[in-house]
Amino acid sequence: MFYNRLLIQPFRLLICKLKFFGVVTSLFGNLNKTKIMKKLKKISTLLTLFLLIFQANAQVEKGFYMSANLGYNKGTGNVNATVGNVFELLNSTRTGYYDSTVEYVKTNLGQGLNTQLNVGYMLNKNMGLELGMNYLFGGKTNTTLTSYTTEYTNSEISAKMIQIKPTIVFKAGFDKINPYAKVGMIMGSGKITISDNSKQIVSSGEGGTKDLIINRTLTLKEGIPIGFHGSLGTLYKINDKISLFGEINLTSLTYTPEKGSYTQYDENGVSKLPAMSVHDKEKVFVDSFAYTNASSPANEPEKIVKMPFSFSSVGLNIGLQYQF
Repeated sequence: MFYNRLLIQPFRLLICKLKFFGVVTSLFGNLNKTKIMKKLKKISTLLTLFLLIFQANAQVEKGFYMSANLGYNKGTGNVNATVGNVFELLNSTRTGYYDSTVEYVKTNLGQGLNTQLNVGYMLNKNMGLELGMNYLFGGKTNTTLTSYTTEYTNSEISAKMIQIKPTIVFKAGFDKINPYAKVGMIMGSGKITISDNSKQIVSSGEGGTKDLIINRTLTLKEGIPIGFHGSLGTLYKINDKISLFGEINLTSLTYTPEKGSYTQYDENGVSKLPAMSVHDKEKVFVDSFAYTNASSPANEPEKIVKMPFSFSSVGLNIGLQYQF
């Protein structure tokens, strides 16, 4: 047999070298080469049988499958959300002209509900390849600034992201209850939304004051985040085609937007977007830039130093898998 020849040949070479150095006798006593080769042939036959059985079993669950799951992520790796001089997420209470308390708010945009669709192919019952598409409904973080003058600012930051996950799957190969592990990469396309509602007291131009209510929404986008993910779970076989599964998922991902723009900028209910310059309305994130005394061109976006937002998380997913 091919396996027999393949397995015996290394042993033949080994025996020749051992005999040359006078080691065969010390290892095998008075056994001659013929007896040694007979024993090695029996061992190789057993190994061949084992390989054939493993090969046959490995093909039992070979084939395509699809799965879908719903889950919730808890964010990790929080960061301070400060976007240039445009937005700062903080809680603040101003109790007097010189007195105030300030608390920077840490946020993670990877938290929230997610849903995922997977298509996979098992190379054998223990190893497979999978491609998943995940949609993250990011959680929201809210902050409030209040003042004794009755001025205030209420802010909110949230995110959504489509994620592509090429994955390697490792399964224990059991029948009814089948533990597994997954590891792979994440590539995404996301959008971060930062909005605020504020009240300012401004001069009315007639020696008095008036309230100025501002509602604005800044959308950050573009840029491709790349990260890693891994999960541990268990499949529970309902029948030959359908299995129920639950898994714990870990994600390590950071997203750095490249551009931003206001999609809403209202003052006392009137939109100011049509009259705003490109510089006031649009933002571009760069690695670094130099301040100068010269005014920035009105027809160019405002430059802001790049800021990474954390989408890292730990989550729990539950779903169904269909074996073709």
